[in-house]
Amino acid sequence: MAAWFGACFPVSTDTARCEVTEARREEGGVFVTYRFVTFEYGEVRDVKEQEVGHRPLDEDSVRVIANTVRARLSDQATDLAVAMPYDLVRPLRPYQRVRVPSRPGQPEPWRWRQDLLDAIHAQAHADGFEERFEHLDDWANAPRTVYFLWLGVAMLGGNGCEVFLGQNDVEEVVGVLKALDEAGCERFAALYRTALFIARRERSSEFLLCVDDDWLDAQVAEPADPNASWHEIDSHAPGGTYALLESEVKPALSRYIEQHRDLLVE
Repeated sequence: MAAWFGACFPVSTDTARCEVTEARREEGGVFVTYRFVTFEYGEVRDVKEQEVGHRPLDEDSVRVIANTVRARLSDQATDLAVAMPYDLVRPLRPYQRVRVPSRPGQPEPWRWRQDLLDAIHAQAHADGFEERFEHLDDWANAPRTVYFLWLGVAMLGGNGCEVFLGQNDVEEVVGVLKALDEAGCERFAALYRTALFIARRERSSEFLLCVDDDWLDAQVAEPADPNASWHEIDSHAPGGTYALLESEVKPALSRYIEQHRDLLVE
């Protein structure tokens, strides 16, 4: 393994160099220590070193990693977090089907579904709150959809679209809409797209700083009344956030779980 890295590293440009100082295989996986050196006017400006846990490696994958680092250095990357291809090196965390305990005397199927939702949530957050998106990126479509659909039920049911779009991460904003589409929640998905229009119009939402503009352009739905307000969106009236969560989204979540039960549960 050390020979593979020796053949591919270090990689460098005029302003930075990335080299491997240690590579070892342990029971928990492969661990590689990268040293990142930046230069200014020919002198060393900064040195950073970090140990990275890898997915399984072979000679070809090491070469791909080195080429990716080289390309990112060529784009004048001057930070290890930017230059390192963590998307290529981090261990994959695919969804593991869960065993839902039987609950004699509990109403079926809701109690069973709630146990499943709790288990999916726990697995997504197993390595911490910030790392959950990496887990979800590695999951198959069915468990990822269940996670985001239940997130939407919980968050939107508590504070509505205005607060959710105003405060939540872009991954959650995008993930919930994809889950609504996947589960066939046509009415709520249309309402959500109108809420995206209001959020962009008011420019008060955090996710707008990070979202891909092309994605937003494709998803935003302008309402018949361009002056539509949050009061109209987040209401208990038929067609409002809280009414549709009860009449459409929750039943769709239950159906989706039943339809994909074999992919979710052992």
